[in-house]
Amino acid sequence: MRKLREKDRLGLVGAIIFDADGTLFDSSNAFYHLVRDIFSKRKWPLKSKESIVSVLGMTNKQIANVLIPKKLRSNKQVIAEWERDMEKRWLEHYLPRHVKLAVGAKQVLKELHRMGFRIGLVSNGSAKEIPLYIRHASIESLLEVVVTADDVRRPKPFPDPLEEAAKRLGMPISRIFYVGDTVMDAESARSAGARLGLVLSGIGNRQDLIEQNPDILLESIGDLPESIVQFIRANRCVPPKSSLKLLKA
Repeated sequence: MRKLREKDRLGLVGAIIFDADGTLFDSSNAFYHLVRDIFSKRKWPLKSKESIVSVLGMTNKQIANVLIPKKLRSNKQVIAEWERDMEKRWLEHYLPRHVKLAVGAKQVLKELHRMGFRIGLVSNGSAKEIPLYIRHASIESLLEVVVTADDVRRPKPFPDPLEEAAKRLGMPISRIFYVGDTVMDAESARSAGARLGLVLSGIGNRQDLIEQNPDILLESIGDLPESIVQFIRANRCVPPKSSLKLLKA
């Protein structure tokens, strides 16, 4: 039984699934300015930019529990109004005008697609916002599966979103690489049983990410194709057929 499990663990690397904020997309400045403007309007005390950006990738409820003043977190009306205002401003102004693909991300997606990997996106973003990310970046044709927080009962750091992606792809989770930029991404991948790649140029604290000891550690998203090739060689994984020539080079 051990040999069978090991064979499966080092088997076909068939799909690469990405996180959105901080991994595929540069949204930190847009999000900071959104929060700053909303807090200023309400005259709420504003946390540091680092603290605000660190919650990117969380659901709206998770963000509220971190950013909103403690004395107001139990006020359902305040939370509901804040969430509506956040969503409206984000979808209508900040996202379409200020969120962009990370440098080199589109080239990476095209290269991975050429190599034969199936590609997807798993995010704690909503079903309203994530399609806007994808559409504005013109990467619809490169993504085979997209899972948002609205598609599952439990968002990251639980395994549910990645398990849903694997289900839609029709492949074992052990054949999936999840590429993210936070400890939350690492926890989700590990609990699901997926391979893990972490990008150091995103939102997460560098040392915290290094301590997660991922399968692949990337200075930037642009390093991913070559790092995947090196991982396959080192672990004797079976790659998609169309990347065999690259591995033999």
